[in-house]
Amino acid sequence: MNRELAGVVAERLVAEGWVVRDLQQPYGVTLTRAGPGGVLLVVELLPTSFGLPGRRNRQRQHLVRVGAGYGPALELMPLLTLRVRPILVDRRFVTVAVTGPDENPGDDPPAADQIVAVVGEHAAALAARFPDVDTLAAEVSGRERLVLMAALGRAEEVRALLAEELAAEGAGPGPADRRFVRQLTRRLEQGLPPAPPVEQTLAVVAPAPGPLPDRRTRWATARARERLKRAAYRAARRQATGRSRDQVKALVAAEFRARGLDVDLSDVVLRTTMIELRRRRFGMARAVVAGAAMTGGAIRDVVREFRAAGSRTGGADPDWLRPPDRAGYRVPTDGRYDAVRLDAAGRARLVRVRAQATRRIGPWVLVDAWLTRDPAGPVTVHIGKQPVGTVDNDDGRYDNAFTAAALFDEEPVLTARLVPDPEPILELPRPRSGQGAGHG
Repeated sequence: MNRELAGVVAERLVAEGWVVRDLQQPYGVTLTRAGPGGVLLVVELLPTSFGLPGRRNRQRQHLVRVGAGYGPALELMPLLTLRVRPILVDRRFVTVAVTGPDENPGDDPPAADQIVAVVGEHAAALAARFPDVDTLAAEVSGRERLVLMAALGRAEEVRALLAEELAAEGAGPGPADRRFVRQLTRRLEQGLPPAPPVEQTLAVVAPAPGPLPDRRTRWATARARERLKRAAYRAARRQATGRSRDQVKALVAAEFRARGLDVDLSDVVLRTTMIELRRRRFGMARAVVAGAAMTGGAIRDVVREFRAAGSRTGGADPDWLRPPDRAGYRVPTDGRYDAVRLDAAGRARLVRVRAQATRRIGPWVLVDAWLTRDPAGPVTVHIGKQPVGTVDNDDGRYDNAFTAAALFDEEPVLTARLVPDPEPILELPRPRSGQGAGHG
């Protein structure tokens, strides 16, 4: 359903005793209501609907989710997993079929009435199914059961479940699992204290980027930015005759700045490479072949990365590239990058990284970089156990990441990229503006 209809439905549900929760989600609306015996009833209004085009009065399928959870488990979840999943049981989609006009669906009272009625029916069924938290716990398994037991203060059961899970790991837990184990063990040592309100935690560790623009606006913005980049490339190419590679890179960067674009070193390097190819014999053909090969390679690499992300180990980089477990606080980024000022040892280390790192997307080599800071100086960037260089923090863009990481007694970690250039260039993604971490 669109935002207007979701807003109307939310208002109706609030009038019936539901509460809108600020769970920092760019999509959808989440509401909760106290159920019997401490159970939390949850409804998620999803911004998804389906219908056949071309008919004024057509049937649309609106998706909602109605499930059950536990309030203290919701408060604890981001402290252990950096994710917020208010529904612990019955996460199935509920489809609400509504027939009506396409225009101004948010103003259609019958549609809102029908959705509210369906939510009420499912909530009543869940309240009857789960009269108390113990009946809810009987249907929760895996990591979510550990979170639930910890929220209930059942320390001995948490220890037993954790020991069983670790014994079943075989080759050992992956990075995300190691972090979960560390944070859960830390809370056990503290006596399983109650967690603060989830909204308070998320305000520190994962404030949302705000409502996303609609799809047309996003596409229009992306197309406009790409047109400016192509214009910068063409302008630099016209001036490139007789210039060295470094001079051409400087030209491309200057043309980017002249058009108000962020100077992304990866983009500059790749466009410089295309200009060099165009200057050779059969340059146009060389550039087309190189671009096609780069695109095909990137697609293969993205597929491989998704498969690796689903494995227990999260990839096959050698152990010397792995950050220490304490560097487990993954920071969300805004799509822009800062170049790392490398020291001599860092440049030598990146040569080895380029040769041995296994995570690649097209021409880029991906590697986890973790951060430390001197309050009076720049932020230090580490790969593995060794520092490789620094980035400026004069504007405080990394401050919130460190503040949020301190909540977990950890250091921030981000996925940096090694730029395909003869000289080692490492780019560090910028933390999302004014924010610490995301829903990992």
